Amino acid sequence: MAGKKKAPKFYEGGHPLADFMMSEEDLARRRLSIGGSDANALMGGDAQKIYELWLEKRGEGKPQEDPSINMLMGSASEKLNAAWYRFKTGDIVTDMQGFAKTDDFGYPAHATLDGLCKGGEAVWEAKHTGGYDFGAKAKRSIDTVRALYNPQLQHNMMVTGRSRSVISVFFDNNAWDWCGVDADPFYQDALREVESDFWACVQLGVPPGGYGKIEDAPVVKDLRDVDMTGNNEFGAAADEYLKYESAVDRFESAQSSLKSFMEADMGTAKGYGLIIKRDKRGALRIYKEKE
Repeated sequence: MAGKKKAPKFYEGGHPLADFMMSEEDLARRRLSIGGSDANALMGGDAQKIYELWLEKRGEGKPQEDPSINMLMGSASEKLNAAWYRFKTGDIVTDMQGFAKTDDFGYPAHATLDGLCKGGEAVWEAKHTGGYDFGAKAKRSIDTVRALYNPQLQHNMMVTGRSRSVISVFFDNNAWDWCGVDADPFYQDALREVESDFWACVQLGVPPGGYGKIEDAPVVKDLRDVDMTGNNEFGAAADEYLKYESAVDRFESAQSSLKSFMEADMGTAKGYGLIIKRDKRGALRIYKEKE
């Protein structure tokens, strides 16, 4: 029996799957900052994937290989997913494949958006997945998919400055579901710390360590709008926030300025009552000198 023919590596007129693959330009742009899919890798706890991501960001990774059919299916079904989501919910998806970038976190971060929804107020994420969980006989649900991609959702909300997101999922070719996910400030704080540490490793050429998996936000199917007028505790907290908001901005600006004095080969900087130390992963920490 004849063996399977291997697909040729070069094609006249370009790769036949090019419409569903990332271009070399997109890949090069992606290497310059941390994106949503990178957040999934960093928070997934797989040390090998994190190391491969580190190589990719340093421009030392393997050349782009032909994509798997799973990857292609997700890319090819995004427009259908958006149309089906609108058909089922009445909500219109806009800004598909929009690109956002920020340096506000102390490291470069980006989000390549499947889209926006809820009148542009929420990040919209499309997924096409199998019907069963990996390595298990349990049926996959919106809850398990949402938990799997929560790092990406939280990252993209951070980058775009939005507090809501929606994930819309095809299961195999016969089921669909969606859910809303609120921004989780505590999870995002932890995510920014991991991303900051990782980017410092990229810049310094120091391989990163593993990062433990962090519990994610609870599932929210229907998002509520709540008027907190009359809640005295909320009012007191809001008053404190408004009172000290400018001070927090000044503190973060001063912190960023102090860290900028740390050159790549500096392990410790000391003076004027402060100590700045670089940890083993390359992240910078600021401490007060003990009196």
